[in-house]
Amino acid sequence: MTPRAVHNSYLEAFAEAGALALACHLLMILAAALDLRRARRATAGVAGWRWAHDLAGMLQASLLAYCVGSFFISFAFYDGWWYLAALATALRVHACGALAAAAIPARGR
Repeated sequence: MTPRAVHNSYLEAFAEAGALALACHLLMILAAALDLRRARRATAGVAGWRWAHDLAGMLQASLLAYCVGSFFISFAFYDGWWYLAALATALRVHACGALAAAAIPARGR
């Protein structure tokens, strides 16, 4: 039997691990996209946070490139994707947490 390649990453995730794995894969992509959107909106126009706004935009572009590239190459279990998802979550937690803490006035002064 000759080895064959899967058409794309989404079919690869479905074929190798089932529908639940594909659903988890797609939900992780959606969660990363929503984290980046939230970080980008929170840092828009805030002085000193332009770096976070730009980083969120570039991570969105990287996520889009991964999603489009996944239609043509079978790399569903590529580990670089996990770094992208982790960066998206870390950026959202850092930016939104720091901006929320700065917005709360100090009590007792």
